[in-house]
Amino acid sequence: MSADSSSNQPGFTEFVVLIALIISLVALSIDAI
Repeated sequence: MSADSSSNQPGFTEFVVLIALIISLVALSIDAI
């Protein structure tokens, strides 16, 4: 892990998309209850 954390990380966008999908699934499951 380098100290230059402000550089573009290859998996960051995919991580954000994954988190967004998880949040949407949780919201749908809460809405279904």
